[in-house]
Amino acid sequence: MLEVHVLGTSSARPAHGRSVSGSVIDTPVGQILVDCGEGLQQRMKDHSARLKNCGMQQRLRHTRLRSVLLTHGHLDHCWGVLPLLQSMALDGRSKPLVIAAPISDIAFDTLIQGGAYAELNDVGIARVDLARQWQHWWSLGATFDQLGYEIAWYAVDHSTGERWMRLNPESGECELLAGPVDLVDGLKISSHETLHSVPSCAWSVRLADKPGRFDREKADQLGLGVEQVSSLADGQDVEYSGQSLKAADFRAPSKAGLSVLISGDTKAGVPSFEELGKSGSGPDLLIHEATYTDIKQDKADEWMHSSARDAAKAALAMGAKHLLLTHYSSSLEETSTSVSQAKELHSSCSAADDGDIIRLTYEGTSQLRWDGRGWSQIKDAFVQ
Repeated sequence: MLEVHVLGTSSARPAHGRSVSGSVIDTPVGQILVDCGEGLQQRMKDHSARLKNCGMQQRLRHTRLRSVLLTHGHLDHCWGVLPLLQSMALDGRSKPLVIAAPISDIAFDTLIQGGAYAELNDVGIARVDLARQWQHWWSLGATFDQLGYEIAWYAVDHSTGERWMRLNPESGECELLAGPVDLVDGLKISSHETLHSVPSCAWSVRLADKPGRFDREKADQLGLGVEQVSSLADGQDVEYSGQSLKAADFRAPSKAGLSVLISGDTKAGVPSFEELGKSGSGPDLLIHEATYTDIKQDKADEWMHSSARDAAKAALAMGAKHLLLTHYSSSLEETSTSVSQAKELHSSCSAADDGDIIRLTYEGTSQLRWDGRGWSQIKDAFVQ
């Protein structure tokens, strides 16, 4: 199972009771934080306290965070990272953490050539480029010496294909990597370039494929012993009565691992989303920004954001089963119009509220909403 805890649905600044961006994906191997706007750590604590008070089994804890994935450098998506890192240190964290984010090609090349502290003075590097921000965070104490736990810093550049680099603020070295990185054991995490005013990407988190059911009846009919059955169940071929038995012949086809993709900020028509659709590897759930409705489509185009209709087009392009809208402009007091417009294109669509929990299982996807006393399932939130 995957659970997404939505902790912020507002764009640019808090508005109408909504906080800025940040979501925690709870997986069987740990928790993944995607974006971290201002005040995120307090929202995590408040949300976790609600879970506890309601007798829910889940908890959000920074001790369970395995990785922080940032979609871009605008402050409503990353301004809460440094305080969170420092709180982890105060609470005695010792486990390593992974931080990954997109940076510009100019910043990428400069760091590879000059090291982690190379001067990033080129006018082509945005002021909020995360390469610049990381250097500031390091100067303010986001290093092993100050925090007491290791952080693996990874940058990705999508300008010419996909390039990855690991940065080491302690040694000052930057290492160009051979290809995409396995950021967290047990998960397939991948970045997909998006289109915004600064370097940006969407992040996909996918569980490992689920093995198909083992055909014990077929094994019993052959009269196999316990050790032979165990070997086949473990995926090992065996010899029996002069014939080779293939383990794959005793299992049903595997199921693709559950997956969620969070877009960050982007305008419409993202090529990488279309590539996902062509490859047939679209996510079970797409969480996509829907800053505007149709009436402000011109603003969406001008500011390189998306309308709800654009989000639905993205879901169709990548083959997403379900669509969750988020990142609403302060001009939107309600989200029913956004959902209505998106549903004209993608029927399985819902709007996120702060505090929502989205559960993904192999049986279906559900949306739980806080009502002041507890969480209750929204009926017909998604088409199963």
